[in-house]
Amino acid sequence: MSGLERDAGIAAATCQATPFACTILSWPRISSLLSFAWSMSSATVMRLVPEDAVPRALALLNGGNALATTIAAPLVASLASTSVGAVRFFCIVPLAAVTLAWQFFTLPKMPSRERTSGGATFKVLRRPQVRLGMAAVALLFMGQFALFTYLRPFLETVTAVDVSTLSLSLMLLGLAGVAGSYVIGFALKKSLYALLVVMPLTMAAVAAGLIIFGSSPVIVAALLVLWGAIGTAAPVAWCSIALAIKQPSS
Repeated sequence: MSGLERDAGIAAATCQATPFACTILSWPRISSLLSFAWSMSSATVMRLVPEDAVPRALALLNGGNALATTIAAPLVASLASTSVGAVRFFCIVPLAAVTLAWQFFTLPKMPSRERTSGGATFKVLRRPQVRLGMAAVALLFMGQFALFTYLRPFLETVTAVDVSTLSLSLMLLGLAGVAGSYVIGFALKKSLYALLVVMPLTMAAVAAGLIIFGSSPVIVAALLVLWGAIGTAAPVAWCSIALAIKQPSS
């Protein structure tokens, strides 16, 4: 916690100096912390539930993420025109504190089952399927978050929606994610590898559709619904691949 407190103090001091410097300083640290949290979430879920329930547990976890997007994205879009950036970012602080306290008091103790060296993680990269899987996951998330980063300016400038329509579009995106995370828990039991191929191709087709039909609010809304359903379900599929590698028969 001392590292997080130090980073928060540095970020707060920088914010008082220049807002731009605060943004440049904060985003890489936020991204690294989010990546750490997501990488640990899958491993934690695998320790909490039986192996046959892991896909559904991961779907539930990502469903919570989609539900948060449903609430947060329209809220932030509305706050964007009524408050300053510092106020919007500060809203994260009490939520993060509550989440930390909740996990501290509810998660059971999970001691390490076996001792491994610090380099054991890198030894896994000797397996070809692990290297290919990591490359595929990196490319998938690079494309997914690249689109999500420019989604709001795209809707505002190309589709030319107002704040109300923007909030509605983001809410539809989140609701589709909730539905997608629910369905993926059942679909993974039948065709994991097919989903790993079809979902990225579909997301690429959606991105191309946004470029072609970006000026049509109705078509863009439909594409965002499809994107939300697949984009939220895709991490569940990629996290479940670890079980498939462990048990090739599944």
